[in-house]
Amino acid sequence: MADGAGRSDAIKALRPPVFFKRTNSFNRAVDLWPLAALTKAVQETQALELSCKQTGAPDALLCKRYVAGLAARAVLAARR
Repeated sequence: MADGAGRSDAIKALRPPVFFKRTNSFNRAVDLWPLAALTKAVQETQALELSCKQTGAPDALLCKRYVAGLAARAVLAARR
């Protein structure tokens, strides 16, 4: 979409494809998460993976905390 493709064409081009039963929720997520926020989330996810592998901290706890933070950002974005 950032390169000018329409939403439906961009979603159809994803590999692996979006499961057909999840298309509506995926479209809502696209509305909530602008490209800059997605880019930041990807970078944070990579940092989380590195933390899980290097720090010795409980990986389940780190992941739960991270997912809770993502969910909180989504809720805030939905209220705007």
